[in-house]
Amino acid sequence: MTDQPRVEIYTKGSCTHCERAKDLFESKGVDYEAYDVSDDEERFDEMVERANDRKTAPQVFIDDEHVGGWDDTHELDETGELDELLGISNDEIVEHRPLIIAGTGIAGLTAAIYAGRANNEPLVIEGDEPGGQLTLTTDVANYPGFPEGIGGPELVNRMKEQATQFGADLKNGIIESVDDSSRPFRVELRTGDVYTADAVIAASGASARTLGVPGEDELMGYGLSTCATCDGAFFRDEDMLVVGGGDAAMEEATFLTKFADTVYIAHRREEFRAEDYWVDRVHEKVEEGEIELLKNTELIEIHGTQEDGVDHVTLVENDAGHPTDRLEDPETEEFDFDVGAVFYAIGHTPNTDYLENTGVQLDDEGYLETTGGDGGGQTETDVAGLFGAGDVVDFHYQQAVTAAGMGSKAALDADEYLEELERAGSSAEEAKAAAADD
Repeated sequence: MTDQPRVEIYTKGSCTHCERAKDLFESKGVDYEAYDVSDDEERFDEMVERANDRKTAPQVFIDDEHVGGWDDTHELDETGELDELLGISNDEIVEHRPLIIAGTGIAGLTAAIYAGRANNEPLVIEGDEPGGQLTLTTDVANYPGFPEGIGGPELVNRMKEQATQFGADLKNGIIESVDDSSRPFRVELRTGDVYTADAVIAASGASARTLGVPGEDELMGYGLSTCATCDGAFFRDEDMLVVGGGDAAMEEATFLTKFADTVYIAHRREEFRAEDYWVDRVHEKVEEGEIELLKNTELIEIHGTQEDGVDHVTLVENDAGHPTDRLEDPETEEFDFDVGAVFYAIGHTPNTDYLENTGVQLDDEGYLETTGGDGGGQTETDVAGLFGAGDVVDFHYQQAVTAAGMGSKAALDADEYLEELERAGSSAEEAKAAAADD
Protein backbone atom coordinates (compact mmCIF):
# COMPACT_ATOMS: atom_id res chain seq x y z
CA MET A 1 0.00 0.00 0.00
CA THR A 2 1.43 3.39 -1.00
CA ASP A 3 0.56 6.95 -0.01
CA GLN A 4 -1.13 5.82 3.18
CA PRO A 5 -3.52 8.48 4.53
CA ARG A 6 -3.06 9.91 8.00
CA VAL A 7 -5.10 8.01 10.59
CA GLU A 8 -5.79 9.51 14.03
CA ILE A 9 -7.62 7.73 16.85
CA TYR A 10 -8.74 9.42 20.07
CA THR A 11 -8.79 6.76 22.80
CA LYS A 12 -9.10 6.30 26.55
CA GLY A 13 -7.83 3.79 29.06
CA SER A 14 -9.77 0.55 29.70
CA CYS A 15 -11.84 1.13 26.56
CA THR A 16 -12.75 -2.05 24.71
CA HIS A 17 -14.01 -0.28 21.60
CA CYS A 18 -10.80 1.76 21.46
CA GLU A 19 -8.73 -1.43 21.45
CA ARG A 20 -10.96 -2.85 18.73
CA ALA A 21 -10.41 0.22 16.57
CA LYS A 22 -6.64 0.03 16.99
CA ASP A 23 -6.66 -3.73 16.34
CA LEU A 24 -8.63 -3.14 13.14
CA PHE A 25 -6.08 -0.74 11.68
CA GLU A 26 -3.17 -2.87 12.85
CA SER A 27 -4.70 -5.91 11.15
CA LYS A 28 -4.70 -3.92 7.90
CA GLY A 29 -1.06 -2.90 8.34
CA VAL A 30 -2.07 0.75 8.69
CA ASP A 31 -0.09 3.12 10.92
CA TYR A 32 -2.05 5.47 13.14
CA GLU A 33 -1.59 8.18 15.76
CA ALA A 34 -3.38 7.50 19.04
CA TYR A 35 -4.34 10.29 21.47
CA ASP A 36 -5.33 9.20 24.99
CA VAL A 37 -7.92 11.63 26.34
CA SER A 38 -8.41 9.91 29.71
CA ASP A 39 -6.58 12.50 31.80
CA ASP A 40 -5.92 15.12 29.13
CA GLU A 41 -8.64 17.76 29.23
CA GLU A 42 -7.14 19.68 26.33
CA ARG A 43 -7.08 16.59 24.12
CA PHE A 44 -10.62 15.70 25.20
CA ASP A 45 -11.89 19.17 24.25
CA GLU A 46 -10.05 18.86 20.95
CA MET A 47 -11.75 15.51 20.27
CA VAL A 48 -15.20 16.90 21.10
CA GLU A 49 -14.68 19.89 18.80
CA ARG A 50 -13.39 17.81 15.88
CA ALA A 51 -16.00 15.08 16.34
CA ASN A 52 -19.01 17.41 16.26
CA ASP A 53 -19.55 17.31 20.04
CA ARG A 54 -19.27 13.52 20.41
CA LYS A 55 -17.90 12.78 23.87
CA THR A 56 -17.22 9.06 23.63
CA ALA A 57 -14.11 7.22 22.53
CA PRO A 58 -12.85 6.08 20.16
CA GLN A 59 -13.19 8.77 17.52
CA VAL A 60 -11.41 8.06 14.23
CA PHE A 61 -10.15 10.53 11.62
CA ILE A 62 -8.68 9.76 8.20
CA ASP A 63 -6.89 12.68 6.53
CA ASP A 64 -8.68 15.06 8.93
CA GLU A 65 -12.08 13.66 7.89
CA HIS A 66 -14.19 12.45 10.82
CA VAL A 67 -15.01 8.77 10.28
CA GLY A 68 -16.81 8.33 13.61
CA GLY A 69 -16.69 5.99 16.58
CA TRP A 70 -16.15 2.23 16.65
CA ASP A 71 -19.62 1.40 15.30
CA ASP A 72 -19.20 3.80 12.36
CA THR A 73 -15.68 2.57 11.57
CA HIS A 74 -16.74 -1.04 11.89
CA GLU A 75 -19.71 -0.51 9.56
CA LEU A 76 -17.44 1.06 6.93
CA ASP A 77 -15.12 -1.92 7.24
CA GLU A 78 -18.02 -4.33 6.72
CA THR A 79 -19.03 -2.61 3.48
CA GLY A 80 -15.46 -2.30 2.21
CA GLU A 81 -15.63 1.51 2.26
CA LEU A 82 -12.93 1.74 4.93
CA ASP A 83 -10.45 -0.03 2.66
CA GLU A 84 -11.31 2.46 -0.08
CA LEU A 85 -10.60 5.37 2.29
CA LEU A 86 -7.29 3.73 3.22
CA GLY A 87 -6.34 3.02 -0.38
CA ILE A 88 -6.28 -0.74 0.17
CA SER A 89 -6.92 -2.97 -2.84
CA ASN A 90 -9.15 -5.84 -1.76
CA ASP A 91 -8.83 -8.53 -4.38
CA GLU A 92 -10.40 -11.89 -3.53
CA ILE A 93 -7.87 -14.07 -1.77
CA VAL A 94 -8.43 -17.79 -1.43
CA GLU A 95 -6.47 -19.68 1.23
CA HIS A 96 -7.13 -23.18 2.52
CA ARG A 97 -6.93 -24.08 6.21
CA PRO A 98 -7.65 -27.34 7.99
CA LEU A 99 -9.77 -25.40 10.49
CA ILE A 100 -11.47 -22.02 10.64
CA ILE A 101 -12.83 -20.71 13.95
CA ALA A 102 -15.47 -17.97 13.96
CA GLY A 103 -15.04 -15.68 16.96
CA THR A 104 -12.38 -14.62 19.46
CA GLY A 105 -14.35 -14.83 22.67
CA ILE A 106 -13.39 -17.30 25.37
CA ALA A 107 -14.86 -20.26 23.44
CA GLY A 108 -13.14 -19.38 20.18
CA LEU A 109 -9.77 -18.66 21.77
CA THR A 110 -9.84 -21.84 23.86
CA ALA A 111 -10.66 -23.79 20.69
CA ALA A 112 -7.75 -22.01 18.97
CA ILE A 113 -5.34 -22.98 21.76
CA TYR A 114 -6.35 -26.64 21.60
CA ALA A 115 -6.43 -26.69 17.79
CA GLY A 116 -3.03 -25.03 17.56
CA ARG A 117 -1.51 -27.59 19.93
CA ALA A 118 -2.99 -30.31 17.73
CA ASN A 119 -1.21 -28.85 14.67
CA ASN A 120 -4.49 -28.03 12.94
CA GLU A 121 -3.27 -24.53 11.89
CA PRO A 122 -6.47 -22.72 12.89
CA LEU A 123 -7.42 -19.43 11.30
CA VAL A 124 -9.51 -17.44 13.80
CA ILE A 125 -11.83 -14.75 12.40
CA GLU A 126 -12.26 -12.05 15.06
CA GLY A 127 -15.93 -11.33 14.29
CA ASP A 128 -18.26 -8.44 15.03
CA GLU A 129 -17.09 -8.07 18.64
CA PRO A 130 -13.41 -9.07 18.90
CA GLY A 131 -12.80 -10.66 22.27
CA GLY A 132 -16.49 -11.25 22.88
CA GLN A 133 -18.60 -10.10 25.81
CA LEU A 134 -15.82 -10.61 28.33
CA THR A 135 -14.05 -7.53 26.99
CA LEU A 136 -16.90 -5.50 28.51
CA THR A 137 -16.19 -6.86 31.99
CA THR A 138 -13.78 -4.95 34.20
CA ASP A 139 -13.32 -7.57 36.89
CA VAL A 140 -13.63 -11.31 36.28
CA ALA A 141 -13.70 -12.79 39.78
CA ASN A 142 -14.99 -16.29 39.04
CA TYR A 143 -12.59 -17.56 36.38
CA PRO A 144 -10.47 -20.37 37.90
CA GLY A 145 -6.85 -19.57 38.61
CA PHE A 146 -7.21 -15.86 39.40
CA PRO A 147 -7.98 -15.52 43.13
CA GLU A 148 -7.54 -11.76 42.97
CA GLY A 149 -9.67 -11.49 39.83
CA ILE A 150 -8.57 -10.38 36.38
CA GLY A 151 -9.82 -7.79 33.92
CA GLY A 152 -11.84 -9.18 31.02
CA PRO A 153 -9.71 -7.51 28.31
CA GLU A 154 -6.52 -8.71 30.00
CA LEU A 155 -7.76 -12.31 30.13
CA VAL A 156 -8.75 -12.18 26.46
CA ASN A 157 -5.39 -10.69 25.44
CA ARG A 158 -3.52 -13.38 27.37
CA MET A 159 -5.55 -16.05 25.62
CA LYS A 160 -4.83 -14.48 22.24
CA GLU A 161 -1.11 -14.58 22.98
CA GLN A 162 -1.41 -18.19 24.06
CA ALA A 163 -3.33 -19.14 20.91
CA THR A 164 -0.83 -17.48 18.57
CA GLN A 165 2.03 -19.06 20.51
CA PHE A 166 0.62 -22.46 19.54
CA GLY A 167 0.23 -21.58 15.87
CA ALA A 168 -3.20 -19.97 15.54
CA ASP A 169 -3.57 -16.99 13.20
CA LEU A 170 -6.05 -14.24 14.11
CA LYS A 171 -7.70 -12.15 11.39
CA ASN A 172 -9.90 -9.11 11.84
CA GLY A 173 -13.07 -9.65 9.86
CA ILE A 174 -16.68 -10.82 9.87
CA ILE A 175 -17.92 -13.97 8.19
CA GLU A 176 -20.69 -13.24 5.72
CA SER A 177 -21.53 -16.82 4.82
CA VAL A 178 -20.49 -20.45 5.08
CA ASP A 179 -21.16 -22.69 2.09
CA ASP A 180 -21.51 -26.33 3.13
CA SER A 181 -22.83 -27.58 -0.22
CA SER A 182 -19.46 -29.17 -1.01
CA ARG A 183 -16.15 -29.85 0.70
CA PRO A 184 -14.03 -28.11 1.70
CA PHE A 185 -16.26 -25.46 3.30
CA ARG A 186 -16.25 -22.09 1.56
CA VAL A 187 -16.08 -19.24 4.07
CA GLU A 188 -16.64 -15.73 2.72
CA LEU A 189 -15.98 -12.55 4.69
CA ARG A 190 -17.91 -9.31 4.29
CA THR A 191 -14.85 -7.78 2.67
CA GLY A 192 -15.10 -10.35 -0.12
CA ASP A 193 -12.12 -12.41 1.01
CA VAL A 194 -12.73 -16.14 0.66
CA TYR A 195 -11.17 -19.00 2.60
CA THR A 196 -11.74 -22.72 2.44
CA ALA A 197 -11.55 -25.12 5.36
CA ASP A 198 -11.98 -28.81 6.10
CA ALA A 199 -13.74 -28.00 9.38
CA VAL A 200 -15.39 -24.96 10.97
CA ILE A 201 -16.04 -24.10 14.61
CA ALA A 202 -18.81 -21.56 15.17
CA ALA A 203 -17.91 -19.66 18.35
CA SER A 204 -19.32 -16.32 17.25
CA GLY A 205 -21.10 -15.50 20.51
CA ALA A 206 -24.05 -13.18 20.97
CA SER A 207 -24.49 -9.39 20.63
CA ALA A 208 -26.04 -6.84 22.94
CA ARG A 209 -29.68 -6.04 22.29
CA THR A 210 -31.23 -2.61 21.90
CA LEU A 211 -34.80 -1.40 22.43
CA GLY A 212 -35.60 0.45 19.21
CA VAL A 213 -37.16 3.37 21.09
CA PRO A 214 -37.31 6.93 19.71
CA GLY A 215 -34.00 8.75 20.14
CA GLU A 216 -31.95 5.54 20.25
CA ASP A 217 -30.39 5.73 16.80
CA GLU A 218 -29.64 9.44 17.04
CA LEU A 219 -28.10 9.29 20.52
CA MET A 220 -26.15 6.02 20.37
CA GLY A 221 -22.63 7.22 21.15
CA TYR A 222 -23.91 10.60 22.33
CA GLY A 223 -24.87 9.58 25.86
CA LEU A 224 -26.46 6.22 25.04
CA SER A 225 -24.15 3.22 25.27
CA THR A 226 -24.10 -0.58 25.57
CA CYS A 227 -20.72 -0.52 27.30
CA ALA A 228 -20.49 1.07 30.73
CA THR A 229 -16.81 0.25 31.12
CA CYS A 230 -16.05 2.00 27.84
CA ASP A 231 -18.04 5.19 28.30
CA GLY A 232 -19.01 5.57 31.95
CA ALA A 233 -16.11 7.85 32.87
CA PHE A 234 -17.16 10.40 30.24
CA PHE A 235 -20.30 11.19 32.23
CA ARG A 236 -18.74 11.75 35.61
CA ASP A 237 -21.07 13.29 38.21
CA GLU A 238 -24.13 12.80 35.99
CA ASP A 239 -27.21 10.82 36.97
CA MET A 240 -27.14 7.61 34.91
CA LEU A 241 -29.82 5.10 33.93
CA VAL A 242 -29.12 1.38 33.45
CA VAL A 243 -31.84 -0.59 31.66
CA GLY A 244 -32.08 -4.28 32.53
CA GLY A 245 -32.52 -6.76 35.36
CA GLY A 246 -29.92 -9.48 34.85
CA ASP A 247 -26.31 -9.98 35.91
CA ALA A 248 -25.00 -7.55 33.29
CA ALA A 249 -27.31 -4.75 34.46
CA MET A 250 -26.35 -5.26 38.11
CA GLU A 251 -22.63 -5.36 37.30
CA GLU A 252 -22.73 -2.29 35.06
CA ALA A 253 -24.77 -0.32 37.59
CA THR A 254 -22.30 -1.21 40.33
CA PHE A 255 -19.38 -0.18 38.11
CA LEU A 256 -21.01 3.14 37.21
CA THR A 257 -21.25 4.18 40.87
CA LYS A 258 -17.54 5.05 40.53
CA PHE A 259 -18.51 7.99 38.33
CA ALA A 260 -22.20 8.80 38.68
CA ASP A 261 -23.97 11.10 41.05
CA THR A 262 -26.75 8.48 41.25
CA VAL A 263 -27.27 5.32 39.21
CA TYR A 264 -30.86 4.31 38.49
CA ILE A 265 -31.82 0.79 37.39
CA ALA A 266 -35.03 0.49 35.36
CA HIS A 267 -36.44 -3.03 35.23
CA ARG A 268 -39.78 -4.01 33.76
CA ARG A 269 -40.64 -6.47 36.51
CA GLU A 270 -40.66 -6.54 40.32
CA GLU A 271 -38.04 -9.28 40.66
CA PHE A 272 -34.57 -9.18 39.14
CA ARG A 273 -33.23 -12.07 37.05
CA ALA A 274 -29.67 -11.60 38.31
CA GLU A 275 -27.78 -13.97 40.60
CA ASP A 276 -28.17 -13.34 44.32
CA TYR A 277 -24.53 -12.25 44.46
CA TRP A 278 -25.19 -9.29 42.15
CA VAL A 279 -28.56 -8.44 43.67
CA ASP A 280 -26.95 -8.32 47.11
CA ARG A 281 -24.17 -6.02 45.83
CA VAL A 282 -26.72 -3.69 44.28
CA HIS A 283 -28.79 -3.57 47.47
CA GLU A 284 -25.64 -2.62 49.37
CA LYS A 285 -25.23 0.30 46.96
CA VAL A 286 -28.89 1.17 47.44
CA GLU A 287 -28.38 1.36 51.20
CA GLU A 288 -25.35 3.59 50.61
CA GLY A 289 -27.46 5.93 48.46
CA GLU A 290 -25.49 5.30 45.25
CA ILE A 291 -28.15 3.29 43.39
CA GLU A 292 -31.92 3.69 43.20
CA LEU A 293 -34.25 1.02 41.82
CA LEU A 294 -37.08 1.77 39.38
CA LYS A 295 -39.00 -1.50 39.35
CA ASN A 296 -41.92 -2.27 37.01
CA THR A 297 -40.57 0.51 34.85
CA GLU A 298 -39.63 0.68 31.17
CA LEU A 299 -37.87 3.19 28.94
CA ILE A 300 -39.93 4.40 25.97
CA GLU A 301 -37.96 7.40 24.67
CA ILE A 302 -34.56 9.08 24.97
CA HIS A 303 -34.35 12.85 24.61
CA GLY A 304 -31.36 15.00 23.73
CA THR A 305 -29.16 16.10 20.86
CA GLN A 306 -25.86 14.98 19.43
CA GLU A 307 -24.45 18.38 20.39
CA ASP A 308 -25.48 18.22 24.06
CA GLY A 309 -25.97 14.50 24.64
CA VAL A 310 -28.80 12.90 26.60
CA ASP A 311 -30.98 15.41 28.44
CA HIS A 312 -33.71 13.20 29.86
CA VAL A 313 -35.75 10.06 29.19
CA THR A 314 -39.41 9.12 29.21
CA LEU A 315 -40.36 6.18 31.42
CA VAL A 316 -43.59 4.30 32.09
CA GLU A 317 -44.42 2.53 35.35
CA ASN A 318 -47.12 0.08 36.41
CA ASP A 319 -47.07 -1.93 39.64
CA ALA A 320 -48.26 -5.02 37.74
CA GLY A 321 -45.03 -5.03 35.68
CA HIS A 322 -44.33 -4.84 31.92
CA PRO A 323 -45.87 -1.35 31.66
CA THR A 324 -45.40 -1.05 27.88
CA ASP A 325 -47.93 -3.87 27.58
CA ARG A 326 -50.34 -1.78 29.69
CA LEU A 327 -50.06 1.67 28.13
CA GLU A 328 -53.86 2.02 28.02
CA ASP A 329 -54.18 1.00 31.67
CA PRO A 330 -55.11 4.06 33.79
CA GLU A 331 -52.72 2.73 36.43
CA THR A 332 -49.77 3.15 34.04
CA GLU A 333 -47.89 6.35 34.74
CA GLU A 334 -45.78 8.06 32.08
CA PHE A 335 -43.18 10.55 33.26
CA ASP A 336 -39.99 12.31 32.23
CA PHE A 337 -36.83 11.54 34.16
CA ASP A 338 -33.61 13.58 34.14
CA VAL A 339 -30.42 11.63 33.44
CA GLY A 340 -27.23 12.47 31.60
CA ALA A 341 -26.44 9.01 30.26
CA VAL A 342 -28.22 5.73 29.47
CA PHE A 343 -26.70 2.25 29.40
CA TYR A 344 -28.42 -0.80 27.93
CA ALA A 345 -27.92 -4.21 29.56
CA ILE A 346 -30.91 -6.14 28.22
CA GLY A 347 -29.63 -9.38 26.84
CA HIS A 348 -28.09 -10.71 23.67
CA THR A 349 -28.85 -12.04 20.20
CA PRO A 350 -26.84 -15.02 18.92
CA ASN A 351 -24.56 -14.24 15.98
CA THR A 352 -25.67 -16.99 13.62
CA ASP A 353 -26.83 -15.12 10.52
CA TYR A 354 -23.86 -16.43 8.53
CA LEU A 355 -25.07 -20.02 9.14
CA GLU A 356 -28.65 -19.57 7.95
CA ASN A 357 -28.07 -21.06 4.49
CA THR A 358 -26.30 -24.13 5.85
CA GLY A 359 -27.85 -27.36 7.07
CA VAL A 360 -27.40 -26.58 10.76
CA GLN A 361 -30.39 -26.37 13.08
CA LEU A 362 -31.13 -23.12 14.94
CA ASP A 363 -33.70 -22.79 17.72
CA ASP A 364 -36.47 -20.19 17.74
CA GLU A 365 -34.11 -17.56 19.17
CA GLY A 366 -31.41 -18.29 16.60
CA TYR A 367 -29.06 -20.25 18.87
CA LEU A 368 -27.08 -23.05 17.24
CA GLU A 369 -28.19 -26.55 18.18
CA THR A 370 -25.51 -29.16 18.85
CA THR A 371 -25.62 -32.87 19.66
CA GLY A 372 -24.76 -32.52 23.36
CA GLY A 373 -25.12 -35.54 25.61
CA ASP A 374 -22.41 -37.89 26.87
CA GLY A 375 -19.28 -39.14 25.16
CA GLY A 376 -17.50 -37.55 22.22
CA GLY A 377 -19.02 -35.38 19.52
CA GLN A 378 -21.03 -33.18 21.89
CA THR A 379 -20.34 -30.05 19.84
CA GLU A 380 -21.31 -31.59 16.50
CA THR A 381 -24.13 -30.01 14.50
CA ASP A 382 -26.32 -31.45 11.76
CA VAL A 383 -23.55 -30.54 9.30
CA ALA A 384 -20.55 -32.89 9.40
CA GLY A 385 -17.40 -30.92 10.09
CA LEU A 386 -19.19 -27.89 11.55
CA PHE A 387 -19.09 -27.54 15.34
CA GLY A 388 -20.53 -25.05 17.84
CA ALA A 389 -19.24 -23.65 21.13
CA GLY A 390 -19.88 -20.86 23.63
CA ASP A 391 -22.71 -18.32 23.81
CA VAL A 392 -23.72 -18.99 20.20
CA VAL A 393 -24.95 -22.34 21.56
CA ASP A 394 -25.41 -21.74 25.29
CA PHE A 395 -28.26 -19.37 26.12
CA HIS A 396 -28.51 -20.63 29.71
CA TYR A 397 -25.16 -20.63 31.52
CA GLN A 398 -23.32 -17.96 29.50
CA GLN A 399 -20.24 -18.11 31.73
CA ALA A 400 -16.63 -17.70 30.67
CA VAL A 401 -15.63 -21.02 32.18
CA THR A 402 -18.44 -22.95 30.45
CA ALA A 403 -17.56 -21.25 27.16
CA ALA A 404 -13.94 -22.32 27.61
CA GLY A 405 -15.05 -25.88 28.29
CA MET A 406 -17.17 -25.95 25.16
CA GLY A 407 -14.32 -24.43 23.14
CA SER A 408 -11.98 -27.22 24.18
CA LYS A 409 -14.64 -29.83 23.35
CA ALA A 410 -15.19 -28.31 19.90
CA ALA A 411 -11.46 -28.35 19.15
CA LEU A 412 -11.18 -31.97 20.25
CA ASP A 413 -14.23 -32.96 18.20
CA ALA A 414 -12.84 -31.09 15.18
CA ASP A 415 -9.46 -32.78 15.60
CA GLU A 416 -11.10 -36.21 15.60
CA TYR A 417 -13.08 -35.25 12.49
CA LEU A 418 -9.93 -34.02 10.70
CA GLU A 419 -8.07 -37.19 11.60
CA GLU A 420 -10.91 -39.26 10.14
CA LEU A 421 -10.72 -37.20 6.94
CA GLU A 422 -6.99 -37.78 6.75
CA ARG A 423 -7.40 -41.53 7.29
CA ALA A 424 -10.13 -41.68 4.67
CA GLY A 425 -7.93 -39.76 2.25
CA SER A 426 -4.98 -42.03 2.88
CA SER A 427 -7.14 -45.12 2.39
CA ALA A 428 -8.46 -43.73 -0.88
CA GLU A 429 -4.94 -42.99 -2.12
CA GLU A 430 -3.81 -46.48 -1.17
CA ALA A 431 -6.77 -48.03 -2.96
CA LYS A 432 -6.08 -45.89 -6.02
CA ALA A 433 -2.39 -46.91 -6.01
CA ALA A 434 -3.29 -50.59 -5.63
CA ALA A 435 -5.73 -50.39 -8.55
CA ALA A 436 -3.02 -48.76 -10.70
CA ASP A 437 -0.59 -51.56 -9.88
CA ASP A 438 -3.15 -54.15 -11.00
